[in-house]
This record gives sequence, structure tokens and C-alpha cells, in this order.
Amino acid sequence: MTDVIVKANNISTEFYHSFLLGSSQPLEYLKSRGLSMNSIEKFKLGFATNVSLIGNLLRAKGLPFSHLVKKDNDSEDYFKERIVIPFLDGDNTIFFTSRSIYDIGTRHLHLRGGIPTLYNSNTLLDAKYVFIVESPLDAITLEQNGIRAVAKLGTGLNLLENLLIPQIFLIPDIEESRVGEIDAIKTAAYLYSIGNIDVRIVYLPSNGVKVDPNLWFMDHTIEEFRKLPIIQARDVEPIIFPGLHGPETFTFEQAAQKTRVKKDVVAKTGDEVAEIKRKANLLEIMRDYTNSQGIQTGEAVLFLCPLHNDRNPSLAIYPATQSWCCFGGCGGGDVINFIQRIEDINFKQALELIKTRYLGD
Repeated sequence: MTDVIVKANNISTEFYHSFLLGSSQPLEYLKSRGLSMNSIEKFKLGFATNVSLIGNLLRAKGLPFSHLVKKDNDSEDYFKERIVIPFLDGDNTIFFTSRSIYDIGTRHLHLRGGIPTLYNSNTLLDAKYVFIVESPLDAITLEQNGIRAVAKLGTGLNLLENLLIPQIFLIPDIEESRVGEIDAIKTAAYLYSIGNIDVRIVYLPSNGVKVDPNLWFMDHTIEEFRKLPIIQARDVEPIIFPGLHGPETFTFEQAAQKTRVKKDVVAKTGDEVAEIKRKANLLEIMRDYTNSQGIQTGEAVLFLCPLHNDRNPSLAIYPATQSWCCFGGCGGGDVINFIQRIEDINFKQALELIKTRYLGD
């Protein structure tokens, strides 16, 4: 993600947030869902009006705005009349999602391009445990009650790949279709497969009605939450759900078997990834992007970071480990991760770019 996109996102976050604070209806909606003003301000929740003020604002500042307006009408805000929820990475906004407050159209509408990370991933720093829920409002509700939580928003399980935290708790939405409970079992099986051996599921009492963490906490206290039964994911009872031709059953072992099949496919891809990482010369790639030879210092070569407006060399390349780290706050990783960041593309696209541009495939 480029500096100008981040700057545009940051300005948009503040604009949406200010607009929310001055708009009674969306503000009252969030309060009616049990969110405190402290949480609304901490997570910089916002609101988009029905005209594209954000497009005009960013255009006037010479910043990109096409990702925040309708594709076929740049005078209409992409998140028109919706609660806007920024994905915060430190002080920066790296993505947006939104929620309808009028029950019109899609309940959750995400920015185009695919969700890049779990919502509220800031909470994972030094975490000994984390609760995984479905929506941002659920995660904010738990955080408001002193519980570390992230939301996965129905995204693929690949976002959980590096989630090696000692204890992981899943709270599924409870509904008649039992989709949320089945998804929780699939998620648990995946987490077990990548090394998370202490995965537990917390079931919210529903009394026959749909319930999620946000709704549940509107009528219950943190003390009541702490008394809820917690079940090891491997020990959950089979789920019986309404299928096309009558009741069907889903078990943890079924989910685990499907995960094993997927992992066989992933393993073949992993061999290709390992080969790309071995062959691609990250130092030469960085020299290509920065048009500089860099400054040798010990085991590292320093560059002006191309991911932010860098005035003093803050990005280090470590040739021995084929890794990079920006001490100005852009993070670090391997060659694939760097290409993803600087080109703003997904993992598969980064692999193809490296192969064609730098490996001659």
C-alpha cells in the first residue's frame, strides 16, 4: 500500500469519524447497540453521507479517492449512508469495511480488493489469548468489556495462518441455519492443523433466537459471560442442521479431513513458494525499486523506504536471511511480502510478478 493511499485513508477516517459525531441517527444507532462513546472514539467509527463529500475532499488535496467512491459514479460515496469501520494499523488506516444501519442491501460492505487482515489485529501484540468473532461490532463489544478480540468477517482461513497464540476462543453467531457454528468448527480444525492446539468454543445461550456477542452483551454482564461453558473444539457435539433433503450432520472430524486435503494442495504450493524465496534476490529487487545501491552497515544494507516518505534510510535488507525490516513503522517480512506491499497486490499475484520480472519464468 502506497503512502498516498494511506494518507488518503487516514484523512478519510478522521472525516468519517467527525461526520458521525455530528450525526444524531447513526450515533444513536451505535449507542443502541451498546457501544460507549469511548469505544466509538477509540476505534474511530464513522459515517458516510449520501453524497460524496469524501471524493471532493480528497480530490481537492490531490489524493487518490477512486477506492472510496462508486465505480460508475464518482459523485456517490462507496459507503453511502453506512457506518464506516476503519482497520487500524497503529496510527494508520489500511482498509475499510462498513455496516448498514437501515437494513437495506448488504449488511457488511467491504472496500474493494479483498480484506487484508483480521479486524482489530492491533490487539494481537503480545497477546496470550484472543477471541475470534464474526463482525467488528462483536469484536468492539468484547474489547469494551476488557476481552481481546478480532473479527474475521467471513474471510478465508488464510488470514489465521500466523495466528500462533497460546489460547484461541471462537464465539459463533447462533442462528437457525447453524452456519456460524459450522464455520467455527471449520476454523477450529484449521487452527489445529497449523499448530494451535488449545482452541475452544464458547456458545452463547440463545433461547431460540438469533444471537451474536454484540446482541448478547446488551442484556448480559461480563460476569455472566465468564460463567459460560467453554468446550475444547475437538470435543464439540455433532451439529445437526437443515439440509436440502432433510437434516444433515457436521462433525469436527469432517472439518479436519477437509483441512488435511486442503493442506496437501497447500504443501505443493509451499514447495513453489520456498523455491521462489530461495532464488529471488531481495537485495537486487530493492535496488531496482529504489534506484540505489543502499548503504552497507554490518549484516544489513540500508535504503530509503519506498513504502513511506522516508528522509533517512530506515529500511534494512538482510541478505543472509532474504528478509527486510522498516524501522519507520512499515513492518517487515520476506521478498513476497515486500512485493505485495509495494505493488498493493495479493499473494498469488506477487508470486507471478517475481517469477516473470525477476526469475525469467
